[in-house]
Amino acid sequence: MSKAPQQSMPTGATPRVHSLRERLCVLGQVAVYGMNEKVGMLSFPPNDNQFDKPYSGHTAELIDSEVCATHTHTYTQGGSC
Repeated sequence: MSKAPQQSMPTGATPRVHSLRERLCVLGQVAVYGMNEKVGMLSFPPNDNQFDKPYSGHTAELIDSEVCATHTHTYTQGGSC
């Protein structure tokens, strides 16, 4: 009797892709939908015709910081967006 082929476990990129997807979800919550206390109820929807960000460097740093903190908290709690 022949054995069924074993499926290999995905390695390398799979956790990184999942992490990136989660991070983009959090970015949407913070920057697009204004769902963050520190950033506030501001909304910066994506605009394909705009090369520059519609906010200051300080706001960009705040958004990045909040995305990182929220993503890290969600990841350590085992949740998802």
